[in-house]
Amino acid sequence: MTFKIGDVVRIREDSEHYGRGGANPRNEDGVIIELQEHTTHFIRVRWPSGRTNVYRPEDLELAGPPEPDADTVKSQQEAAKVVLDLLSGIDPHVVVAGGAPHDWQKGIPARDVDIFVHLPTYMDASECQEYLNTLFDTYIGQLYGEDYEDPKITAVFRLNLKGVWFDLIVIPGDPEKAMEAFPSTHSQISWDGEEYTSTTEYDLYKSWDVCILSEDISERYKEKVLRKLGDSCTVTQNISEALDEIHKKIADAT
Repeated sequence: MTFKIGDVVRIREDSEHYGRGGANPRNEDGVIIELQEHTTHFIRVRWPSGRTNVYRPEDLELAGPPEPDADTVKSQQEAAKVVLDLLSGIDPHVVVAGGAPHDWQKGIPARDVDIFVHLPTYMDASECQEYLNTLFDTYIGQLYGEDYEDPKITAVFRLNLKGVWFDLIVIPGDPEKAMEAFPSTHSQISWDGEEYTSTTEYDLYKSWDVCILSEDISERYKEKVLRKLGDSCTVTQNISEALDEIHKKIADAT
């Protein structure tokens, strides 16, 4: 993600700065006031409190629903193809899944790109990291925290390629089924570098601007979905409510 002065941003939930003191607020919009390219932390943000702090690009995300940008989508997909091609040597079913394919279909740039890949089950997290470092010829850091402590995930690694941030999510099962595990129906879609594949739930609810969240979804993830989809989409954890909304929209359209 490339930022510019004047962009309205938030601290990403997976950033080490998220919620750490008054100068690092949770779920608040700040404005980029300075880009300092001579240092590692080069983006200065002013928060509603008047306080400022500096961040790396991977610490921030644009606030509110992003605008369509076909050129950026194309460049993100080109970078994703490089990653998919390299990983396909060990896993021919590697895919991009989740929010990125959903955004790309709408012509909107993704804030980051989740790559789901199956590596041999005998490889632990450190062996996976060593393999990926060699494959991409660069150091790839592992992400830690409660968001990555899932029995369905071996480990998550972060890679920057051509200015695009990728989360390489190593799973012990079939990547093509990874989208079924997403707690948001609007994320149940994948892209293999050529074609999109989605669940029946994704196709049904997306066509009526309705999104169903699983009952055990975290509040942070729920807030993220609400912020991303905006007011145009009905977001609910109740299937009956979702179906009532669809029936209402059908009646209004006839």
